[in-house]
This record gives sequence, C-alpha cells and structure tokens, in this order.
Amino acid sequence: MKQLLLLATALLTMSLGFTACEKCKQCELTVTTVVSGGSPSSTTTDLGELCGTDLDDVDGDTSSNTVGSTVTTTTYNCQ
Repeated sequence: MKQLLLLATALLTMSLGFTACEKCKQCELTVTTVVSGGSPSSTTTDLGELCGTDLDDVDGDTSSNTVGSTVTTTTYNCQ
C-alpha cells in the first residue's frame, strides 16, 4: 500500500511538472494581399494551440513579400 501511494505521488508530481514548464498560446495566421490600386484581401486561419519552440518560432512574427504590384503580408498573432 505504501509503495502504491509513493508511485501515485511520483506520477502526479511528474505530470504537474511537465505541464507547468511549457508555455502555450492560441495562435492565428493572417495573410493580407494588396494589389496596387485595389482593396486589401485578408484570410485568417486558426492554428490552434502552439507550445514551446513552435510558439517561439511564430509568436509576433510578421513578414512581407512584394511581387510586381502585389504585396503579401503574413502575420502571426498568439494570445
């Protein structure tokens, strides 16, 4: 009985430790395209919950790409 209690306590401690170490956020990806002289067109995609290095790679990242008269902006928003 004592060994079972110790095992249960160890498993609970380990599971709480693993969940507390990694921060996670809900993230969205918004792609906005503007053709010279036109109105912007945006598409937002829910990326779900990102954690650890996946979150670090995208959180707050914005990039733009211009091809001819078309500008595409990609923005990650995590909360």
